[in-house]
Amino acid sequence: MSNNYKILCVDDEKDINDMLRDAFELEDFSVTCSDNAEEALTLLGSDQFDVIISDQCMPGLDGHEFLKKVKSLMPEMPLFYLCTGNRSLIKEDLSQYGLTSMVEKPYDVFDFAELINKKLTNMKSS
Repeated sequence: MSNNYKILCVDDEKDINDMLRDAFELEDFSVTCSDNAEEALTLLGSDQFDVIISDQCMPGLDGHEFLKKVKSLMPEMPLFYLCTGNRSLIKEDLSQYGLTSMVEKPYDVFDFAELINKKLTNMKSS
């Protein structure tokens, strides 16, 4: 898979960010990671990204509030949400804010990369 997509990964767990960066870079994505939503909002103001991957549970501004802020600033930004727990309740709650897709932990990072590539390719071609 070859693309020039830039991803912003937001997760407070360094191991998760490192795993996502390594896997997505192998799939030719350009990846920037942040360990908190506040820093991620700053990065969004200083760089262009094609997609955001956000964790659900983070200290400070959690994934839910981060999603709402991103969508208010950038309504067209594709946002993938990493979650645990009752996925259907979370998805129902967040779908009103324009969630692109939800991925439940644990997940296969290469399948996840393929999902993102397909969604972005479809979005760009429509």
